[in-house]
Amino acid sequence: ITEDWIVENRAQEAHAFHIHQIHFLVLLSPESSEVGMLRDTISIPAWDGKSTTYPQVRLRMDFRGKGSSIAGTFVYHCHILEHEDGGMMGSIEVLKKA
Repeated sequence: ITEDWIVENRAQEAHAFHIHQIHFLVLLSPESSEVGMLRDTISIPAWDGKSTTYPQVRLRMDFRGKGSSIAGTFVYHCHILEHEDGGMMGSIEVLKKA
């Protein structure tokens, strides 16, 4: 299973998106040197407060594992501790194929 994610930053401060247990392929990033790289953390710049679009990254999540699908709960969050403690975190549940 692969999924393409768009992660936007709608705040006027930078955030560091992080996911546990897997790496993602960076498809689009304001930092062009990141494109094509495998990461588990990526910085998303602050929104300037004026633009009608928000800074974003596009990521390809690969839940296939080594030869078979990975099942389980994957936690993602902002890697800035104060932001994580403030609720910037979530999880995704990946189920095995029936």
